[in-house]
Amino acid sequence: MKKQKEITLPLPFEYNTGREHILLKEYGRIMQKMATHIVTIPERPKRTQAANSLLSLVKLLHPSIKETTENNQRLWDHLFVLTDMNLDVDCPFEIQQERIQDRKPQRLEPNKKMLKYKHYGRNLETLVVHACSLTDRMEQLSVLSYIGRLMKTFYVSWGREGIDDETVIEHIIDISNNQIELDIDTVKQYNMFSTLGQPVSNDQFNNTQRSLNPNHHKTHQNRSFKKGGGHSQSSHNSSIPPRHKKKSFGGHSKKRG
Repeated sequence: MKKQKEITLPLPFEYNTGREHILLKEYGRIMQKMATHIVTIPERPKRTQAANSLLSLVKLLHPSIKETTENNQRLWDHLFVLTDMNLDVDCPFEIQQERIQDRKPQRLEPNKKMLKYKHYGRNLETLVVHACSLTDRMEQLSVLSYIGRLMKTFYVSWGREGIDDETVIEHIIDISNNQIELDIDTVKQYNMFSTLGQPVSNDQFNNTQRSLNPNHHKTHQNRSFKKGGGHSQSSHNSSIPPRHKKKSFGGHSKKRG
């Protein structure tokens, strides 16, 4: 019988727990090994060429990185971090060890301002503040129309029943700290808070003002004219002769025998 060949495995096995710590996890261990290998290249021009090739590979693997000066400098900073600041190449940017190691992300301070109505959100309060700053009444009504319909949508999305216009007006005035003047008659007049309607427009506002002004002359109704002719549609249709009925062949209809 033939003896089976013994399989010898390389010992000891290399586990991640025994490997070098990854400095930047977003690049992975392979990128870190390649950066460490660049340091061992003896010639400076070849090290510079290898560093540029590695950065080109990073851009290829991450297409979201745009070609900007800020992004290029950030990539060079990360390359020096991967080599533990031991890389000696011709870098197009000035590398400062203190700037790289002490750099921290900007801290986001929480907004501690309390919301009066949490189901509307903070952005809607920002819209109400913007409406308070508008000096043109017509433009302000247009913005309030959009805000009111948006408030109705948010109110229903919380699983509640429909909200009436009086409550919406009360909430808008409360959010604005009584800086907005709005009543139910104005809302019904322009149909501002209707979910099927559109925000009040400039023409709609001007037409309503003309209709409410008793000194304004009545405007004549516009007649619809057809293109290419001076007659109205009714007169044009009256001049068309009636359609003739189709006669059967030979004056009699054919019957199947």
